[in-house]
Amino acid sequence: MTTTHVLLVRLKDRSPESIAACRAQLEQQNASLASVLSSEVGTNVRDAAIAYDIANIVRVDDLETYLKEHGATPEAGYVRSVMADAAVVDFDS
Repeated sequence: MTTTHVLLVRLKDRSPESIAACRAQLEQQNASLASVLSSEVGTNVRDAAIAYDIANIVRVDDLETYLKEHGATPEAGYVRSVMADAAVVDFDS
């Protein structure tokens, strides 16, 4: 069964440049991981205080393998260093 992993990220610096840089890191990470079956990275289009800046959506066959792989990447370190807050949802799909 496939699992969909959704990561929502709110950045410390919410400027368009910072959002674009973080999005690029997530796209690069997703493309480099063998465990990722498909992915989509999107940026928020609505100005709201409760909104997150970026959504990273990946589909994987083995969530634990994906989490181990992505946690060890330089891109994951970058995202952790620039995020103010995050939320995650994992569901069978």
